[in-house]
Amino acid sequence: MVSSVSLNSNSQVIHGLVQRIMEVLGVPCDPDSGYCIKASNEAAETEFLPGSKGSIIHGGECVGSFGIVHPEVLNNFKINFPCSYMEIDLQCFFK
Repeated sequence: MVSSVSLNSNSQVIHGLVQRIMEVLGVPCDPDSGYCIKASNEAAETEFLPGSKGSIIHGGECVGSFGIVHPEVLNNFKINFPCSYMEIDLQCFFK
């Protein structure tokens, strides 16, 4: 899990972090032989702002996600600044 906190948190920062992690691991940005990022607009996922969630897909399976944390979630934890969140299962790349 990685979180990013700034005065203007955005998913581009986390997207860039995902790309860098994959580059270091040697995993190409290719849906057939590496990974891809797909937008996720599922209404049931209320932890992120609508339209800000991305899913990290590897081998046809979702191995992670990232997005901008919804203000209601931040308020529930008494966090007074915007933040982004990313999680990724790195073990699948070491099999």
